[in-house]
Amino acid sequence: MAPTAEAYVVEIPIKLASKALNILKPVLSTDGRLSNSYPFLRRFVTTPRLPPTLGDGVLESPDDHATIHLLIPPPLPLNSDDITTVLRPNIHSESLPIIRTTLVPLDPPTTVEQAALWSERYWPCTFNPASQTIQKAPPLRILRTTQAELDKPANLKSYFSLAERAAAECADGALGRRVAAVIVDPEKLEVLAVASDARWYGQRHDPSTAENHHHNLAEGRPEHHALMRAIAMVAEKEAHRGNDNENSRNTAAEEHTVNLGGRAVTLIERLYAQAPHFRNHPHQSLQPVAPNPQSAPRPDVYLCNGLDVYLTHEPCVACSMAMIHSRFRVCVFRRRMPKTGGLWAEKDDLGSDGKGLGYGLFWRRELNWRVLTFQYLPPLQGGGEDGCGEAAGVGENGAYDGGAAVFHA
Repeated sequence: MAPTAEAYVVEIPIKLASKALNILKPVLSTDGRLSNSYPFLRRFVTTPRLPPTLGDGVLESPDDHATIHLLIPPPLPLNSDDITTVLRPNIHSESLPIIRTTLVPLDPPTTVEQAALWSERYWPCTFNPASQTIQKAPPLRILRTTQAELDKPANLKSYFSLAERAAAECADGALGRRVAAVIVDPEKLEVLAVASDARWYGQRHDPSTAENHHHNLAEGRPEHHALMRAIAMVAEKEAHRGNDNENSRNTAAEEHTVNLGGRAVTLIERLYAQAPHFRNHPHQSLQPVAPNPQSAPRPDVYLCNGLDVYLTHEPCVACSMAMIHSRFRVCVFRRRMPKTGGLWAEKDDLGSDGKGLGYGLFWRRELNWRVLTFQYLPPLQGGGEDGCGEAAGVGENGAYDGGAAVFHA
């Protein structure tokens, strides 16, 4: 049962709707501003859209076609007569305004179905994923459902094995740190993009000094981080969707330029960036370890809306914000980055020196999107950190035995 509170429903002439809130401002506010604490509740509703508990009685009025119903949610004025007093001089009908009471939910609906149910039971309301900002954590039902979808060992092993192979390939080639990202369409279980870190791409330094390379000013730019590049690859695919000129497309993917954009620079990246009919042929020992990318266009929505991303490391703040801005559904990372990671929120577990960000960007009240974020456990035995902003030795064992996606707030 949703927590509810009493609210007023004021029936007024429909012509007064545009002025009603300003007229009521002296009654409804103490600081000259009207509260908008319940944006999911519709402010004005016509008679046919009233819930049955209110609409059955209102429909008997002969003037219903000329009236509209204004919701006044809590906190309510001490005396409802004050509402009548300020409205009456602006209304020419003797029978208006009419004030009724109803119950309204205090929290936003978490699904479309729940919004429809509450609209029938309480008051018309809307479902908006961004309205989750009122909650400090994901709804338990959604969290459990999503975790059950992710806890499929074969899929987790497949995606993380692919990510580790991509990370190793870029590190062995001294292109960047041993970090990679895999973007997946969860509905079709299709890999849309594989990208590794390429912050050193084009710098031509000695691979043997790569681990100490972070001490100079050649760390590259955030858009060369693995997650940023993976998002750019999805954008590149969408931009070229329906382009039949495969030769020009594959040539563009082979270009070696400091401005990487959505271009593939390693074998495994090229495998998932190529056209569909190329992907169906084995490339020596480099076989896809996950389903191939989709060939049909995605709906006209945010770039990565509804997609999942699997990361070898917790992303930095810049990559975390790019993930949120792209509207991912789920993020699963393997290794924590206590000092530079942007997703972890537990401030009492930020590293041996007690220093860390603890931003918890995946579920912040101040942001207009949230991404369900999990850590893949158990971590690599003997592994360390080598991610977006800090370096340490990382074990080379890419084998996965079991493991699960565990939610962390």
